[in-house]
Amino acid sequence: MQWGKSKTYIIIAFIVVNLVLLISIFKEKTQYNYEFSKKNLNNLKTLLETKNIRYEIKLDTHTSAVHPISILYARPNDKIYMKIYEKYSDNINIIDDVYLNLNINKKISSKDELSDFAGNFVKDNFNEKKYILKESIEQGENLMVTYEEQYKGIRIEQGYIKFIYTPEGNINISILKIKKIDEIDAAMDVMSNSQALSKMFPQLKKGDKIISMDKCYNFIGEDNVSSTDKKEAIRLLPFYRARLQNGNFIYVGAVKNR
Repeated sequence: MQWGKSKTYIIIAFIVVNLVLLISIFKEKTQYNYEFSKKNLNNLKTLLETKNIRYEIKLDTHTSAVHPISILYARPNDKIYMKIYEKYSDNINIIDDVYLNLNINKKISSKDELSDFAGNFVKDNFNEKKYILKESIEQGENLMVTYEEQYKGIRIEQGYIKFIYTPEGNINISILKIKKIDEIDAAMDVMSNSQALSKMFPQLKKGDKIISMDKCYNFIGEDNVSSTDKKEAIRLLPFYRARLQNGNFIYVGAVKNR
């Protein structure tokens, strides 16, 4: 009996040691070898299985070249907002000279209905090709739909239109609109989505499910600026963003050797 228990403990210990060794080897290889190979990809899939992490994305080893960008925000008196002022001048509130906030009294019965309203609002008032849906979620009794801007197929979190519906029959619309985008510096080597996921691995919890993974532009951590700085040009770098089934997002820098 005692020997049977001891054998079980030895087997468990052996499995744990091998798993730790696999993780450490994988981490070392992916940290210093930026040509993420198919072998690396297979190792990543094995690691994801150990945490029962599921994903609805196609993992690949394709890299790309992406320029960092500089953005400048629109002001309330810019032509970009002309249609908004024509329709909602009495409902508009300006915050920090860059945020446009407006409230509309309207009854909404479902998240889908708010999504339809939001999509039509973007289409009627802005260039809809510059926007892409980020999320459509329920937050307690509130409903929220968010669109974000994009540049050459890469999402920009710092340009958005957010719709929040409350049970009182009010739709609050918050807009932060980008007026100008410039490519700056040389193009940067951006890693594949599989290598980005390997960098995210320590942040993932057992049983997590990844429902999407996108390239996006975001602040450099130390350069995250306050709203008062939004009157100047802001520099953004490429990141990867994974969205989990629970609604949370995970971010990692997408630039190699950084």
